[in-house]
Amino acid sequence: MKSFVFLLLVFSHVTANGVIANKEEYLKELNEERRIYAKKARIPNMYKLFWDDYLEETVRTNSHNCDGKTCRIVFRTPDTEANRHAQKMVKYRFGYDKRAKLIEDYKGTFMNGDNS
Repeated sequence: MKSFVFLLLVFSHVTANGVIANKEEYLKELNEERRIYAKKARIPNMYKLFWDDYLEETVRTNSHNCDGKTCRIVFRTPDTEANRHAQKMVKYRFGYDKRAKLIEDYKGTFMNGDNS
């Protein structure tokens, strides 16, 4: 279940970065990959994904204002520039000089970003 939620979040963020020209074809390919995975992993209840235009618009409008500590950036294409940028961001956000403070800050932060 955790991996399903993770995949759903990743794919919803991925679709926000670019316009999907043919949503039906994209979902067909995605559902086919999920079906193959479900058969291999013997997952009986991996249901078909459907496109939600409201969710797409919500992700599109809110995806570029993520400055929090729990923000995650996902690149759709694994090219050299994306890898270089990801490594640079990891060093910037999680460098050795910042790790002690990050660990201390994360002790009071929950997965939803709430500090209460």
